Amino acid sequence: VRVENISFQKSVTVKWTVDDWITVTETGCEYMQDSSKGNMDKFSFKLVVGSSLAVGSRLQFCLKYHCEGEHWDNNGGDNYAFQVFLNSSNRSLPMAKPKDIGSRNFSRQSCVPFPSHSPSQHGDDPWLRFM
Repeated sequence: VRVENISFQKSVTVKWTVDDWITVTETGCEYMQDSSKGNMDKFSFKLVVGSSLAVGSRLQFCLKYHCEGEHWDNNGGDNYAFQVFLNSSNRSLPMAKPKDIGSRNFSRQSCVPFPSHSPSQHGDDPWLRFM
């Protein structure tokens, strides 16, 4: 996750769930040394689910950037999400290397405030259409 370098003191946290926000976990991100690019700093995170997730399950998350105030990125109200799908092939696939989900530039103007009840503000859940 890339964040704007507003100040030296900053933290990035991932707020995530695997049960539609019934339970919530917060995981701190780690600053990546020598990753600064222009006025941006880079942080990384690893989410450990514990047990395997059932097919159709999904992990949703949003990001909190704390630097001279609190700023949220919840993907425009949709949250970021990963969904578990059945592997249609019988062969085992190697574990993929972590991928950069893209640079999200946190700024006071572009972050969506995080509501207290749920990061998603949508009544219709588009993921359920595929289950």
